[in-house]
Amino acid sequence: MVIRQLTKVEQERAQEAESYRTQYEKKAYHYLPDCMKKRAKRNVVVAFKNSPRAYFPDLFFENEGICLEIDGKSHKNRILKDARRDRIFESNAFTTIRIKNEDLVVDVVFWQLLVAGLRKIENPVDNVLLFIRELDEMIDEGIKSWTQIEDYE
Repeated sequence: MVIRQLTKVEQERAQEAESYRTQYEKKAYHYLPDCMKKRAKRNVVVAFKNSPRAYFPDLFFENEGICLEIDGKSHKNRILKDARRDRIFESNAFTTIRIKNEDLVVDVVFWQLLVAGLRKIENPVDNVLLFIRELDEMIDEGIKSWTQIEDYE
């Protein structure tokens, strides 16, 4: 991954982004298995040399090559912009997994979508395989109880 220096505006935005998390981003982080939480960077700034702007992924797993985005209703109007962004990440060896806010309503659905995205990664590193194993176990347990999630703040 080739990272560049941040502009002054990007540095200011990065400081703001660290404190800005939607309730759905918080829920997504809450549902991650511990092995993923330890590696997750939340709303971190990422600036590639092959891109004129910086990006602020919701959850970023640098060593595993994963960018996890929790998309709200506003993304319906940003499909092309999101696709361009995803291509920038892909050109820097990152897989972007997008999960809609409404898919966080039942925790098992979130896990299933996350596993599906992780399984698309070609030649995953050991950490990704660990994520998949732990998520599979959580899905099996979640399906047994199939509980609705509570509001998580």
